[in-house]
Amino acid sequence: MRPLAPSNTSVPRCDARLALERLARGEAVGEVAPALGYATPSNFIAMFRRAFGDSPARYFASRGVNA
Repeated sequence: MRPLAPSNTSVPRCDARLALERLARGEAVGEVAPALGYATPSNFIAMFRRAFGDSPARYFASRGVNA
């Protein structure tokens, strides 16, 4: 499992895109995080926040999606 990337590195686009697709299908953060190689859900949420500007819950809530 990979650790959280330093804040001065870019988030791999494929991770962010896959994360968005899987969460939009209704998969839980606890399932998506290890599937994409993150050691903890909080590491995954940090990546998501860097890529999309918000946590997964807030990102989808602001778009009216119950993911």
